[in-house]
Amino acid sequence: MKKLDLSFKNNRKATQGCLLLSDPFINDPYFTRVAILLCRHNKKETFGFVLNNFIELDLQEIGDIFGETPSKISIGGPVEPGNLFYIHTLGNKIKGAEDILGNLYFGGDYESLIDLVHKEPDLMKEIRFFIGYSGWDYQQLEDEMKEHAWVAVN
Repeated sequence: MKKLDLSFKNNRKATQGCLLLSDPFINDPYFTRVAILLCRHNKKETFGFVLNNFIELDLQEIGDIFGETPSKISIGGPVEPGNLFYIHTLGNKIKGAEDILGNLYFGGDYESLIDLVHKEPDLMKEIRFFIGYSGWDYQQLEDEMKEHAWVAVN
């Protein structure tokens, strides 16, 4: 009887804007069965946000800065867990927003965000909030991908 080769090989490279899927059997409290949006990937820094790790806390429970509009929060990763980060589709409506890919942006001037949402509360549906982020040192992500800890989906 012929033995099946169930190994999976992924030759795709991590790039800004791609999704990283963790090995389903990785033994890590932050990265078990997660999908990460890679917001930046270059020789200086690599970071992104876990997309599928919501917490049982609504943005309104943190404070009334954004008004009455409910918005879920995700744990973006273990780095800087005391900070709130956001991605959005608002582009240059928020000063300093950085392009991730296509019509998807990271951050920007926080005061601009607050002012914009107060004027147009419906825009909250175009913003996703994260506590903390996921980050890698130079070459660390590539090394982890060689060890099959991550699969890049472009």
